[in-house]
Amino acid sequence: MPATRHAALLALFLAGFWSAEVGAASSADLDLTAGAVHTKGSTRTLARTCPLDEWGVYVLGLRATHLGRRGAAPYRLVASATSAPNVVQSSVGSGFGDIARRSGLSTRARKVEPRDITRYVARKILNETGQLSEVARHLGLSSLDVAAGLADLQWHTGGDAA
Repeated sequence: MPATRHAALLALFLAGFWSAEVGAASSADLDLTAGAVHTKGSTRTLARTCPLDEWGVYVLGLRATHLGRRGAAPYRLVASATSAPNVVQSSVGSGFGDIARRSGLSTRARKVEPRDITRYVARKILNETGQLSEVARHLGLSSLDVAAGLADLQWHTGGDAA
């Protein structure tokens, strides 16, 4: 498995993709000139275009170049196009687990999951924009409650005032 796969996987998570979206991402979804990647969404998320940081543009460009040597585009960036959805999901999870273990973030005492990256992205967006709606939009969520939970924002007071 080439090193560009792990970097591409992490870049997609950092862009705001969820696991199912990472597995479905293809070279056709990339707009490296604009520094963006598109997702069609999933059963729980909406279609959207997510900005890439400089590192994301770089590593997804490397990945696209690597895969482009294999044959005609478009091609999936981190999973096989011929794999069943459950196999793709497992592959994404396994790849993320490799990243977490190799980086030392995930240990026997502490487990790191893709959702932890999503929480990081949610908090980062909230800190940068101050807008919960931007967190929801960027992550493809239709629920502000879910966005608030991911961003660790307590926005309900917990009851009616009497």
